[in-house]
Order: sequence, then C-alpha cells, then structure tokens
Amino acid sequence: RGTAYHRVFELMDIENKEYSKDIITNMIQAQIDSKLLTKIQGEAVNPYDILKFTKTKVFERMAKAKESNQLYRERQFLLGVQAKEIKEHSNSDELMIIQGIIDVCFIEDDRYVILDYKTDNVDSMDELKHRYKKQLECYKLALEKITGKKVSEMIIYSCPSCVPPYFSLIRGSMMVYKISTTTFIVIIKVARNIVVPIIRG
Repeated sequence: RGTAYHRVFELMDIENKEYSKDIITNMIQAQIDSKLLTKIQGEAVNPYDILKFTKTKVFERMAKAKESNQLYRERQFLLGVQAKEIKEHSNSDELMIIQGIIDVCFIEDDRYVILDYKTDNVDSMDELKHRYKKQLECYKLALEKITGKKVSEMIIYSCPSCVPPYFSLIRGSMMVYKISTTTFIVIIKVARNIVVPIIRG
C-alpha cells in the first residue's frame, strides 16, 4: 500500500490546480493502463487521500517551487557517517553507511524543505513523530552536506485514511504543540551544526 501511494504522489502533476475525486480516479486508472501502477496497487489507493493532499498548503508550496524548477521528487542519497553522529550514547568513530530516498524536497527562500509521505496506521501523531524522527534527521544531514544549503523544515504528511492528517515540522530549537480539528502540527528540537562525510550515490 505504501509503495502505491508513493508512486501516485510521485507521478501526479503538481501544477494541476483543478483536481477533483473523479480526475484523480481517472489519473490512477491511466497510470494502471500505462503500467506505471499495477491493478492491485491502484485499488489500494483511496482517491480521497490524494484529493485531500492537493488542498493542503504544502501542495501549494510544492507547486510554487515547481514553477521555478526547484522541486525534486524521489531524490536518492548515500551517506557515510561516524557512529557517534547518529547513535545516542556512542563515542565510536566507526563509519556507517546510510542510504535512502527523500520523497520530496524543494527550495524556499534559499533553504530546503523536506516532505515525507507516510501511510502507517497509527493511533496518534506522537507515534509517527517518534518512529520517523531519526529518519528525517538523516535526510537533513544528507541534503545539507550534498547541496550546501540548510534545511528549514522537515514535514511528515500522513494520509487521512491512516490517521487524522497532520504535519510534523522540524525547525528551530523550540518545542510546541498546536492542535486543531483537522491539522496537527509538531515542532520538535533539531540538533544544529552537524558535519558528516558524504559518499555520493
């Protein structure tokens, strides 16, 4: 299921401002017909989830970045770090290799914003935050070292059918929880000035 959602998000036209449930249903069917998705994958995607995403502020920000060719999707990286940089209570200089794929990153005000899609079935926003905080920190380290630009935000987008939709924005050094009826925002502390070697992939 997660692979199917990621594929649909990857292929969708960010510049389309007229999405509806019918348009998204037809888009998914076209991806199946073009063998970009399997029939089983297409059936696993709820068009409502995709439609809800197109109505978010982050989708609007992505579209703006796309207009200036500063939107990147499915960016792969290979990162070499000392164990003590990523493991708590470790003083080891042993080299560890981390690789991953950043779902979305885009430039805003000369800084990167990272977006990660999640389809986990969870009971609370805290569960996702704690589960993926380290992953997002690795993305941040890799992107800053490879590009030389700072990361201002790291966002988790959880599909509405999995958990009430929310964003986990990581920036600055303060911790605040803001909750509304439709959106959950979490700002959590981020370590600064970490320098690690990068092995380009």
